[in-house]
Amino acid sequence: MQSIDSRPADSRFADLRPRVLTALVLIGGFLLVDLVALVFCPAKWVLIFLGSAITVLTATECARIACGASLRSGRALWYRILYVLPLVVAAFSLRGVDICLPPLSQLSLPELGNPQVSATLHMGLSHAQRWFVMTGIGGVVAILLAVLTAMAAGRENLERSSAHIVDLAIGLFFCGLGGTLLTGVVLLPEPAKSLPWLALVVALNDSAAYFIGSKVGGPKLAPLISPRKTISGALAGLLAGVLSGALAAWLIALPLFSWQACLIAAAVTLSAQVGDLAKSLLKRRYGVKDSGTILPGHGGVLDRMDGMLSGGAVLFLALLWRQL
Repeated sequence: MQSIDSRPADSRFADLRPRVLTALVLIGGFLLVDLVALVFCPAKWVLIFLGSAITVLTATECARIACGASLRSGRALWYRILYVLPLVVAAFSLRGVDICLPPLSQLSLPELGNPQVSATLHMGLSHAQRWFVMTGIGGVVAILLAVLTAMAAGRENLERSSAHIVDLAIGLFFCGLGGTLLTGVVLLPEPAKSLPWLALVVALNDSAAYFIGSKVGGPKLAPLISPRKTISGALAGLLAGVLSGALAAWLIALPLFSWQACLIAAAVTLSAQVGDLAKSLLKRRYGVKDSGTILPGHGGVLDRMDGMLSGGAVLFLALLWRQL
């Protein structure tokens, strides 16, 4: 949801080549792993590893923004521990997990009645539920520790306490819980379809908001947080996300009714937009342009994964609720 900046055209186009190349490498690598997981079930562990790595990297970038360029301070280390605590606790639920669930779209009604198949499906759902419960436990513990941290910082300076609360809340809910629940999508049925669907919805939301917002303009969405984002761009992104979500769900045969796909796509799109604003708020508080430099032409992992983190959390909750 970025708009065209005020730099000269030549400067913007100079950044285009590394930006496009990086995007192609990332998209190509993800699709390759996803296709392998589609035909070779144990490869889903690679998706779990990628989700975990994204959570750790974005948490590290959040801590770097909040604590300055150096990550060696005790404050930065403590922030990272709190941010990734939900993931660490949730990882204990993976012991003995059988993630090779049969694709629901390939099962007939008689097959669903087979006790062995039913037990396997129930086992997979239980794993997703356990992941959710353990994530919640880790999140509650992290929140309590974050509150204690803010209280300790506020003994002599109330402003420091407020700063701790904002920084910890954004990093914990956005990177920690968001990244952990995004990773948990792999434990639900047909993640090799759900994850590309999520990436498509988030990407088209971003693209539509970028181009329509910069062409149409109009009232600002959140001028104090991100001055270039507009209401017209947000509405265009929402429309693009819903339409692409419904169409993609039908094309790849996700086990969703059309109205369910539209509702979930709308929730994912709105969550992605909120995640983008949360990232912008954190960066604006500290005058940071990019969350990192690991991705040429894009900045940091957080700069590219903000919508996936918040949108992925909503997708996990929606799919888990639908299976209950």
